[in-house]
Amino acid sequence: MFTIRIKPKVGESLTSYLYRLTSENKTNLINLANTVVLPGKKRSSKFSIINLDLSIKNNYNIEILADLTGLSIESLLSLTIVPYHTKFDLFINMLNKEFETAVRKVCPLCISKEKYFKLIWQVKEIDICNEHLVKLQKRCGKCGIEFQY
Repeated sequence: MFTIRIKPKVGESLTSYLYRLTSENKTNLINLANTVVLPGKKRSSKFSIINLDLSIKNNYNIEILADLTGLSIESLLSLTIVPYHTKFDLFINMLNKEFETAVRKVCPLCISKEKYFKLIWQVKEIDICNEHLVKLQKRCGKCGIEFQY
């Protein structure tokens, strides 16, 4: 259990929430992911971290994660693309293929103000922030480094 509890923000991705939570508690997301990964699944890989947002039920023990975070399973699932699967059941495979997994996309205005990643930004076809109507960025405006997942 984490001693410092924070709440997820509206539209935030699960990886973003867990990154903020682990940072507040002086640990890291890789350690947490390795703690809750299901037996037989890959550990400590980029692919595993992405799966927190994509298919948490298939790769992670969500009950343990709920216990550790103090959030309900439903709250954790709402931070992933799982709710979109239930709304658009026919398009599950398409959704997984249309989700940007190589790099994170960000709205420079949102990220400077709110300090979290929104799940909707990772949809490949979305390249404009719906709030600020600015182009989503894949690289740091100062150093040019890509935002890694």
